[in-house]
This record gives sequence, C-alpha cells and structure tokens, in this order.
Amino acid sequence: LQRVLGWLPGYPSRAAACALLLVGLVAPLPAGARAYARGVENINTMQVRLGHWVAAHTPPDTLIALNDIGALTYFGERRVIDLMGLATPGILPHRRAGPEAVLRYLARRCPEYLVIFPDWFPELAARADLFRPVTAVTLAENLVAGAATMTVYETAWHRTRRAGPAACPAASGG
Repeated sequence: LQRVLGWLPGYPSRAAACALLLVGLVAPLPAGARAYARGVENINTMQVRLGHWVAAHTPPDTLIALNDIGALTYFGERRVIDLMGLATPGILPHRRAGPEAVLRYLARRCPEYLVIFPDWFPELAARADLFRPVTAVTLAENLVAGAATMTVYETAWHRTRRAGPAACPAASGG
C-alpha cells in the first residue's frame, strides 16, 4: 500500500485513494453478513436440529451412518460411519466401487440409523426394504447445505437389533 500511495502526488491524492479503498472494503460487509447469517440459519435449521433429534431419540451406543459429520455429529454425540470418508476412511474403496459396495459395507457394519441427503445417495434412499424414513428437514432457501433435504432413516439392522448380536454380522465377528 505504501508503494502504491508513493506513486500518487501529494496528500490529497493519497487520502482520496485510501478513502476509496476503505469504501471498497466496507461496502460489501452488510451483504456478506446477511449471507453468513443465512448460512448459520441453514446449519442450525438442518444439521443442528437433526443432531438434537439424534441425541433425544437414540440410545448413547447407537451407530449412525451419515454423509455430513459436522454439527450433526457434534450435537448428536453418537458413534458414526462417515459415508464421505473423512472420519471413516475405510469406506473410500467402497465408495469408489459404487452404491452396491457402499451398501455391502453398511450391511457389515449395521448402523441403526442412516442420515443422508437423499439427492447424494439416491440408491440408498430408494431401498425401502432397508431404510425407513423417520424424520427429515427441508430448507426453504438452501445456501450452504449439500442439498435442500436431509432425511433420517431407521435401518433394517435397527429393527432387528432386538433379535440379538447375530442380527448383524459385524457384531458376531462376521
């Protein structure tokens, strides 16, 4: 800034350049603040809300498969399988192999709930034999979430949990 201002002759030119720079930096702040507030509202309305739902409606030892680990995992305080691979890198080869491989991975791990953007995992969302929707959040104006709707599904493994550990191959060492 000192070099640029050094090219300008006299104090009035330098003061005008600084004023223009300041206006250019400050003018977008209100719009940026509104966008930031809307983004926070999106996260609170969807991920934080569903995290509180998970905490209120599932036992502490529940295993949940999800595709958005941030606020939902923090507020839900449950064990998770991260379908995107950030917290569960072991799923990455299955993701690369396609939806059927992801489903086989889930069948081995037996999560009790699945929390996803159905638009990201249409093959999983379509499996009504394995995943029954129990609650969902749809944002009226989505600015920051991966999709407008996030759904919580109860899994077939949860429904068979009462049958004992053999209901899940991973629980019996399989």
